[in-house]
Amino acid sequence: MRTAALLAAGVAVEACTLTQQGCYVDSISDRLYDTFLPELNGQTQDGCAIACDSLGFAFSGVEFGNQCFCGNSAPDASKKISDDKCKAMKCPGDKTEDCGGADAILINKQNCEGNAPNKQACMTEKSKGYGFCDPSKSIDERIDDLVSRVTVEEMVAAVVPDPSLGYTCTCHTQGIPRLDIPDYTWLVETNTAVASDCIAPGKCATTFSGPMGMGASFNKTSWTLKGRVMSTEMRAFYNAHWHRSNIGADVLITGYGPNINIARDPRFGRSSELPGEDPFHSGTYATHMVTGMQEKDSAGHPRMLAYLKHFTAYSKEANRGHDTYEISKRDFFETYLPQYEMAFTKGNATGAMCSYNAENGAPSCANGWLLNTVMRGMWNRPYSHITTDCGAVHNMRGPPLNLNSDLNATVATFNGGTDLEMGSNLTSANLLDAYQRNLVSYTTIKNSFIRAYRPQIMAGRFDPIPSTEWNKIKIADVVNSTYHQQVAQEAAQQSLVLLKNDKSFLPLKKGVNLAVVGPMGMTSQGLLSDYAGDMQCFSGSGVVSGNSYDCIPTIFEAISRENTNGQTVGSMGVDVNSTDTSKIAEAMAQAKGADIIIAVMGIDKTIEHEGHDRPDTKLPGLQESFLSQLLALNKPVVLILCNGGALA
Repeated sequence: MRTAALLAAGVAVEACTLTQQGCYVDSISDRLYDTFLPELNGQTQDGCAIACDSLGFAFSGVEFGNQCFCGNSAPDASKKISDDKCKAMKCPGDKTEDCGGADAILINKQNCEGNAPNKQACMTEKSKGYGFCDPSKSIDERIDDLVSRVTVEEMVAAVVPDPSLGYTCTCHTQGIPRLDIPDYTWLVETNTAVASDCIAPGKCATTFSGPMGMGASFNKTSWTLKGRVMSTEMRAFYNAHWHRSNIGADVLITGYGPNINIARDPRFGRSSELPGEDPFHSGTYATHMVTGMQEKDSAGHPRMLAYLKHFTAYSKEANRGHDTYEISKRDFFETYLPQYEMAFTKGNATGAMCSYNAENGAPSCANGWLLNTVMRGMWNRPYSHITTDCGAVHNMRGPPLNLNSDLNATVATFNGGTDLEMGSNLTSANLLDAYQRNLVSYTTIKNSFIRAYRPQIMAGRFDPIPSTEWNKIKIADVVNSTYHQQVAQEAAQQSLVLLKNDKSFLPLKKGVNLAVVGPMGMTSQGLLSDYAGDMQCFSGSGVVSGNSYDCIPTIFEAISRENTNGQTVGSMGVDVNSTDTSKIAEAMAQAKGADIIIAVMGIDKTIEHEGHDRPDTKLPGLQESFLSQLLALNKPVVLILCNGGALA
């Protein structure tokens, strides 16, 4: 969206052709166009047009500075007003450009055929003459040409976070303006959905069931389709210059997920993010998901670049970032490495995020044996790109390394095999100094630079727009499409595990008297795993705090809808984890009046989540005693357990 910023940096962009229709009166009570997009990332007229075009609209309108509306009909001529009214407010992304006014909308008709995806390089006539912009050359020839043109100072700026560009955890790195290469934003989670803002009603990223459930399906085709769906939607957001819910971070083409840590301890707070506890199973899951993510077009461009999480031996949240585990070589190669080896060597994953923890005293993000000897050497993955988890470099100032300076933390990180810091910016101020002091070699910096840029050249970021078939993908055609919903629904259906079915009581017949009770039957948000995407339901606000879950039916609502010609009542009875007994009487009364009781129990993200392990695997709060009361009624009870980590 930052057209003005790119132009100021000397980077040309192939933008939409806009035909201005004029300024029109527009009010909340009488809108010209009904489709309103959340706040755009550095809005310009062109940015609004790109987003509207990706949604399938022919007209776009900017109003009140940062508001964007889309429509398919020419504006009502009777509402035309003086053009001066639309000059009242400037566009946040280009202060020289008009972006409407209060109740005054500036409308354009757009033609965005051939529009460049976000942050595309090789767009100027000057840059098109560079060897690294020539798609007829081999990848090695192109990267060699790029390296030959870049100074060590420019290399450093391209492999360290720049806080002036945005939040350090999403990690924004500088481009090379002299060569017309834009800056880049790295972190977009892709474990269960593409982490992005909803762009319009019904146009939120498709959210899949939690990986633990998908792993339970043992369906390799489903895992491949998940990767295909997510990468297709990621490309659509990328082509539309769309953003994450924290506004300052663009959705580009580097996606972080799948997470294939091992659920070694069932109390691990991040179990809902993982496919299982078996390395071979997790590796098979990752191989197929990454294969779907990185499918190539006829010219060989992968649809996205997939990064694995978190390399490796990360199965505990307590003392995170300062914990170290004594792991034998046998345990490494039987438990903590096989799944990553499979995803790298069979799935061809682009890279990985190194984990917070240390192994045998060496933090994963500074573990040369793990990153250089094993991954790049034994597995023959010299170009695998490694980025830190957020704040991992800063953590090295504490246990187990207790490094005495930011400089030494930087040296340990790069010499240990990591290529890019996320979540802190110690390397930003110290990598060049480390090079000048001969603490980090030119070759080390060059290799990190190559590992960052080589995959992006392969993905088409440096190629002519028409040569990459994925550049034609539009949000209107794919995001939360009927087909993508079908893929996600079938994955959800196959994720269910039937633990017991006495006397073939299930499936239930329709038209019966049901009571759906229990805390997990009455929640929408609680059904989601960690990293289920930035937003699941369109709120129109464009900020995380505005996220809603009203588009997700509760289990009670879903059962009520299916139980046609029957009666369905529902109540929580108890909370997920509290000592509140005030709702038990209502739920028991409903259960007594029903023919069949459906008890929906379990845990949600208040019990297990990133940063918090569970103390045990029991049903928390009053759920178990409440369930005992229901069973004492001597009526048929169907127990549904909703959980990420195991319950016992």
